[in-house]
Amino acid sequence: MKEIVHRLGEGATGQAAFTRQGVIVNDYPHWPHRRLDILERVPITATLSAPMLVQERVVGVLTLNAIEPGKVFRLADLGLLSMCAAQAAVAIETARLHRQIRDALDFLKSITENSVDAIITTDAHGRFTFWSPAAEEIFGYRAEEIVGRPIADYYRGGPEEAREVMRRLRVEGRIPNYETTFRARDGRWVESSSS
Repeated sequence: MKEIVHRLGEGATGQAAFTRQGVIVNDYPHWPHRRLDILERVPITATLSAPMLVQERVVGVLTLNAIEPGKVFRLADLGLLSMCAAQAAVAIETARLHRQIRDALDFLKSITENSVDAIITTDAHGRFTFWSPAAEEIFGYRAEEIVGRPIADYYRGGPEEAREVMRRLRVEGRIPNYETTFRARDGRWVESSSS
């Protein structure tokens, strides 16, 4: 069964995906939409299919087949299968989103690790949260010794300059090409343009 492809509208699985509704078929061998290729492999007598939906998008279909003669699926069975399908859809979507986030983080990590420009981030309290390898090279501080410290300690203008930068960020949303002077580990002041 694993290698069988179900196209939209084909068989109970395809019908559930196409209509986005559960499907109950209690006489599968005589159902007009039966899949003869499946019946050749498995003597299905009844089938039950529920779409796995994420915001009206079908991410899969959960299908339960019976091979016992006389087996009948009821609406309560469809209700239970639909609940399982909903949970499976959430799990599939969560896994997809985690994979997207991981891929995006890997991409950003690659950019920051290979950039010749210093990439530095701070939180809303003005404390360093990220310090790139290029920042280590330019300013001399290792990431582990500076992350968590206040940026105000490194501006030539001190806390006043840090407050002014935060005020401008709140008002303007972003500051392109901000010219400043930043203290390096060896005590020298490094002229820098930051965004």
